[in-house]
Amino acid sequence: KKTYDPELLSFVGCYVKEHPCFYIEELQAELRARFGTGPAGLSASSILRLSKFNLGLSRKVIERRAREAVPRTIEALVAKMRSWYSYPAQFLFVDETSTNGLDCVRRYAWAKRGERAIVRTPFACGERVSILFQKLYFNNY
Repeated sequence: KKTYDPELLSFVGCYVKEHPCFYIEELQAELRARFGTGPAGLSASSILRLSKFNLGLSRKVIERRAREAVPRTIEALVAKMRSWYSYPAQFLFVDETSTNGLDCVRRYAWAKRGERAIVRTPFACGERVSILFQKLYFNNY
């Protein structure tokens, strides 16, 4: 097992707490700026080994939950739609695609083993842009 300078370990530990969603290349650039490119062994694979084995970190998916998915609201919508539905040919298929400011938010973060990856993200998601496409199906029997 390779031993690292305690100052290097301390720096990486603090960096992970401040920037849990970092990419290895970003940490590598910070380490090179701080410690230079000497014999510190700052390759991407060395940084991964240092993170996983010396600091006990693992890469985790950030957990997000949809605020809009309230079961009572979904049940009310299904009940409302059932009152209008009478036969399959009346279906209208609509496809929607959209984007907002949260599409660029990173999905993974680093945290200690056994701990959740908690990242504070901005509340506002920016302007939403949507495109709708509709396709009508008719039975020609």
